[in-house]
Amino acid sequence: MNRADHSSRVRSALPYIAVFLLAMSVGCLHMLRYRTVSPIDELRHLDYAVKISNGQLTHIGDKVGEIAMREEACRGIDLVGWLAPPCDTPLLDPLSYRDDGWQTASPHPPTYYLGAGMVGRTLRTIGITSSYLEGARFFSALITALGVTFVFHLLRKLKTNTYAAAGCSLMLMVFPSVVHSSGTVTPDSASILVGAVVALTTLRYIEAGLALRWLAVAGIVAGAVKLTNLLAAAAAALFLIASSDAWPELRERKLSAETKRRLIGSATVFGCALATTLLWLIIDSARATIDPAIIPQNLLNKYNGLPPLDFLIYPDVSMRWLPPSDNYLHVNFLPEPIVLLRTLTTTLLAGAAIVCLLRANRTALALQFGAVGGIVALFGSPLFSLVTTVYTGTLVRPEGRYGLSLAPLFVVAIATQGETRTGRRILGTYGLIVVGAVIVMLMIATSATIPLPPPG
Repeated sequence: MNRADHSSRVRSALPYIAVFLLAMSVGCLHMLRYRTVSPIDELRHLDYAVKISNGQLTHIGDKVGEIAMREEACRGIDLVGWLAPPCDTPLLDPLSYRDDGWQTASPHPPTYYLGAGMVGRTLRTIGITSSYLEGARFFSALITALGVTFVFHLLRKLKTNTYAAAGCSLMLMVFPSVVHSSGTVTPDSASILVGAVVALTTLRYIEAGLALRWLAVAGIVAGAVKLTNLLAAAAAALFLIASSDAWPELRERKLSAETKRRLIGSATVFGCALATTLLWLIIDSARATIDPAIIPQNLLNKYNGLPPLDFLIYPDVSMRWLPPSDNYLHVNFLPEPIVLLRTLTTTLLAGAAIVCLLRANRTALALQFGAVGGIVALFGSPLFSLVTTVYTGTLVRPEGRYGLSLAPLFVVAIATQGETRTGRRILGTYGLIVVGAVIVMLMIATSATIPLPPPG
């Protein structure tokens, strides 16, 4: 390799490095400011990660362990009205914790937790962090930043200008669903990465003739990280159908080889994701030692029959993932300028997806990506509540973070609107202003008192 080629590769890599570092900064700053345990089941997620890194797979009927309980006892939980046991309690009792200390995270596959647990254990062992929680949170920040970088790469593959691609991908960092997930222990932090990988694999399957087995791998990965990542596989399947000539060819009763290939790819990516998800749910149910209905959280949300129609079509349910921005975020991280930028970005991405749906055609792949993202978000949200009610007997609304694997497609949607040089500059500048504002907000936000480190 000559010097000119080396310099060219370095210049090509610089935008990727910049996007990664800016996204990583948000996750790391959130970690530094957010010292308590998140009320979004971080206790259970941490316990899962700790146990699997030690070779123990949790199950329905398991109780949270000493390490995770000690973290919450010493740090406290970000939940008004709930007091964790004192940090110096000699022996912690799971009954002193929410849901009587039952481990409720086992329906999630172990993939994310294995990575979080190993990173948390390693960083603590070599002395970089003082606890498992900090190391596991660092893993969440890392894979969130990788996800945003892969979204940037997806936009570049769709021929989006570098500056606009960077700004559009970094817009995601203003969403509470992304900010909170990037700095806490939760499998939701992997969803953007999964969604981007599935979309990239699907695009390569169409444009570069990628082998079918890679679509199968992408589907398996989606199902093996979190069951809600089925959304990414569903969007990929719909995209493969929409980008083909299936409809006119079906009318003529003659399918071309390429159309057959795309239809087979559609069935493969979604089928593998669905099969992986169902397999894990079967395994988890078979390993259960209690009836999950006795867990207080399930008793509280218990519901017999199908969810009412007015619940399913209520905007806070039916439009919850259009786009998947909403989630819990500590009040100290929500000053008015950030709320304004979040609201504006949410509106822009939702509107862009609708525009893509109106403008989509078989040859405009970027428009199709944006359109299928909006369609799956709109129908997937109430369908999630319906399936959850039928399967678990509980009525819950779909949280914004559950739809994060669709976020890359909403970014594609907004990127398609930069058709002029001025438009691309506006998108790039706006995205950088957004991520810059979030970073500044996290730097100056009031942090909680640093808690006592867990003993040992």
